[in-house]
Amino acid sequence: MSPLTRPNPGLIRFGDGADMEAHLAWLIAAGLKLALAKTGAASLALSGGSTPRGLYTRLSRVKLDWQNVQVTLVDERFVPPDHKASNEFLVRETLLQDRAAKAQFHGLWREGETIEKAAQSCDDALRKLSSPFDVTVLGMGDDGHTASWFPNAQGLAAALDPKTDRLCLPIMAQNCLVAGEHVHRLTLTLPVIAKARLCVLALRGEGKAATYARALEDGPVEAMPMRALLRQPSPEFWPCWAP
Repeated sequence: MSPLTRPNPGLIRFGDGADMEAHLAWLIAAGLKLALAKTGAASLALSGGSTPRGLYTRLSRVKLDWQNVQVTLVDERFVPPDHKASNEFLVRETLLQDRAAKAQFHGLWREGETIEKAAQSCDDALRKLSSPFDVTVLGMGDDGHTASWFPNAQGLAAALDPKTDRLCLPIMAQNCLVAGEHVHRLTLTLPVIAKARLCVLALRGEGKAATYARALEDGPVEAMPMRALLRQPSPEFWPCWAP
């Protein structure tokens, strides 16, 4: 059975990180190639964190029509793109190299703007990209957050509203320890991520497997925002895990 036709809410387990990266690079590339063949353009939204670094580097070497691939971010810390905490910094360092250096990158950082104005500017810019996103890559924290949907954060309810027409919103996560020192965030909203044609969740370690299992249980989405996505219909959702 083709991986493109195997949605599964349970974890898809791989023997090690390299094996998962190789399979996900193939899967993501296949999704992008399909979109390019259909419309001549493709869109890819990426998360930060340590888990996808190897995946992005591997993906950067894949042969495809990168100049027609629009790349953006699932979320971003409100820091300049040359800051090492920036997700844009990570993507430029890993994915936007080699063959993928030709991709069209659209970051979320806006210099000289408040986070509210930056979110609106990003919202306007994202509407010009190919929609819905062809591929979205997510991670998940030990607290059950994904994107910048941190438990009980200011702005969380608006970001998780399934009826919102906003694509990007600000999040203030002052009381969320996992957010670290950079508590001001920009994030894509639930409808944007849920409607992606292919949504990949990449997890590493036993702790993340346990967190994912809790997210599948009943409970409030405010406590584990990943639940909001898991409870939405998704065209293709691939939750992948490696030790």
